[in-house]
Formats: sequence, structure tokens, C-alpha cells
Amino acid sequence: MSWLGDHEKPKSVIPPYRTSRWPNDHTKVDDGFKDAINPSHYRKGGVETIDFIEAKKLNFNRGNVVKYTTRAGSKYDELEDLDKAEWYIQREKARIRNAISTNTAT
Repeated sequence: MSWLGDHEKPKSVIPPYRTSRWPNDHTKVDDGFKDAINPSHYRKGGVETIDFIEAKKLNFNRGNVVKYTTRAGSKYDELEDLDKAEWYIQREKARIRNAISTNTAT
């Protein structure tokens, strides 16, 4: 079952450019991912995704929508990235509905 539908976390995946499960082990890195902190798929279009998120002062949910939407098709499975973006949209909508129903500021 999809992690989106039943709110499970995504499967643990070893990215294809790594030979190890350890995040700091960069012994074998593909050209597209040489910069593990700032990979090329987050710099497309001349704007860093994180710079856009911070400039717009987006919260965690909205920032992840931007992240997964802008990287869709560049890293892993395109539909999975779009599913993740949709999941964060649903969380943000639920947060807003909850804030409205409890009469608190968004």
C-alpha cells in the first residue's frame, strides 16, 4: 500500500548513487550528485529551492511541497515525489482547517 494512503513513512531506499546506507559515506558518487548537500536537481532554473522556500518564509509543509514538486522526475520516481507533495498539501490543509475550527491564527 502507498505510504501516502495509509500515512506510513516512505520505504527506506538506498539511492542509486550510494554504495552504503550511511548518509556521510560518499565513497561512490554519480556525477549528478557530487554535491550531496546541494545536488543539481535543487538548482534547476537558476534558483536554489531552499533559497526560494526561505525567501517566501514557507512553513515545513509548504516548503516540502515546493521541494518535492521542483525535484519531481530528477531524483527518484516522479510520481512518488508528486505523491509526497500532495501528502504535504493535505497536511497543510488539515492544519489550516484545525486552526480555523479552534479559532487560532494561521
